[in-house]
Amino acid sequence: MNQGLTMSRIEAILEAYGSDPARWPEEERDDALKFIADNPQAKVLQSAAEELDQLLDSVEAVVPGKGVPDSIMAALANQSQRELMDRILDWLFPVSSLYLTWLWRPAVAVTLPLALGFVLGVGSVTSANINDWENWEEEIYISGISADDTSLTIDMELDP
Repeated sequence: MNQGLTMSRIEAILEAYGSDPARWPEEERDDALKFIADNPQAKVLQSAAEELDQLLDSVEAVVPGKGVPDSIMAALANQSQRELMDRILDWLFPVSSLYLTWLWRPAVAVTLPLALGFVLGVGSVTSANINDWENWEEEIYISGISADDTSLTIDMELDP
C-alpha cells in the first residue's frame, strides 16, 4: 500500500474522477482500491460517489439551438454600443426591481431639480456689501412697478 495515500487524497480522487476506478489516475488506482478495501470510511465515500455518478448519468443534457449563441453575441454587441446617456439613465432609473422602480424613480425625480437648484445657487453666490443690497432693493422695487403698470413712466435717479 502507498504510504502517501490518505483519506483526504481518496476523497479528492472520488470528487474529481467519480466512483469508477477506470477513470482514476493509473499510478494511484491500485493503491486507492486497496485503501478503500481496507477502510470502511473510504467505502462509504465511494458508495456516495457512486450514487452521485448514477444521478448525474440519469440527467439528459440539453443542447442549445443554433441561434442561441448568435443571439447572445448580438445582445452583447448591442449592449456595448449603447450610448453613454442611456447607461447613465439606466443607472439612475433601474428597472431590475419593483421596489426600485416605485421608490427610486420618484426620489430621483424630486431630488434632481433640488440638487440642480442648489448647485446653481451656490455657484451664483458672491460676497456682497451693504451698498450692493441697497442697489438690489431699488432694482427689485423698480421691476415690480414696471411689471404692474407698463404705461407709467418713472423718472428716478439712482445713486451710483
